[in-house]
Amino acid sequence: MKSGCASRAYSEIGGPISLTDHTGARVTEETYKGKPTVVYFGFTYCPDVCPAALSTLGAAYRRLPEGETAPQTLLISVDP
Repeated sequence: MKSGCASRAYSEIGGPISLTDHTGARVTEETYKGKPTVVYFGFTYCPDVCPAALSTLGAAYRRLPEGETAPQTLLISVDP
């Protein structure tokens, strides 16, 4: 199993990434190393499912115990 990735079902999940952020800057797995991150794959225009899912995620973050920091959320667009 690769370091930093735990899964019971798949031993080869994870690995290098290279993406472009909303400012045009390149980001890699090193950008997020050591920072708990939730990755969400969605569309930039998604009128129903995506907002509901992100709202649920926000509600979960608000339920974290006092003093706990919510993980950063990374939305990766799958727009065609």
